[in-house]
Amino acid sequence: MTDALYSVRRKDRPHARVYHHWLEHPSWKELSPSAFKVIVHLMAEYRPDQPNVFGVGERRMANLIGCGKVMAKKAIDELVEGGFLRVERRGRNSGTPLGRERAVSLTRYDTETAAQDPELPIKSWQRKQKYDAA
Repeated sequence: MTDALYSVRRKDRPHARVYHHWLEHPSWKELSPSAFKVIVHLMAEYRPDQPNVFGVGERRMANLIGCGKVMAKKAIDELVEGGFLRVERRGRNSGTPLGRERAVSLTRYDTETAAQDPELPIKSWQRKQKYDAA
């Protein structure tokens, strides 16, 4: 008998729930393909009983989504600017490889530093539209 690739316990299965009405909103439609892959992956990694903080080093994200490091950095920056992610710790030039990575959290869920705001990507998009129109 072979072992399952993922845990067979229902609550441990990696998953992300992306609703159709989110995908219809321009804030989601404007995401680049690499940014979309990053946000869905991070949503799948989120667990309610674990901290809402993820290391998003360019090399790690590039390997994860199958692109170059520059494209991965642009995707992460796009998600931060769009309100999908919040920067919890800026990247550094020294220290251990894991300590050098930038750390982000999903804005949909609570963290130790901020309360949740599920509509933040939509609000950020609306503010940008007002700014661009002026």
